[in-house]
Amino acid sequence: MNEGVLFGVLIFIPGIILFLFPPKEINYIYGYRTPRSMRNKENWEKANKYSSRLMIIFGLIIVVISLVFKSTILNLISLGVSIILIFILVEMKISKN
Repeated sequence: MNEGVLFGVLIFIPGIILFLFPPKEINYIYGYRTPRSMRNKENWEKANKYSSRLMIIFGLIIVVISLVFKSTILNLISLGVSIILIFILVEMKISKN
């Protein structure tokens, strides 16, 4: 299996799990855990809901990129960019509160 497909799946599957089974309470084990997301229940719920959707989307994008461009470097770059973008987008979303 192409490593890019594996990278995409490793982001997609946790996104699906987080989407289907969001954490009920703020905790240090499961969910999107940053100081800002854990500040209050509203941030926690919004961050987990939004990050799960982004993980699903970016996971699929990584799979497509890896199938179209069979480049290890491009796969690693797309993985890194995706992780950074997920973090930035979620933090921007919850900082509006």
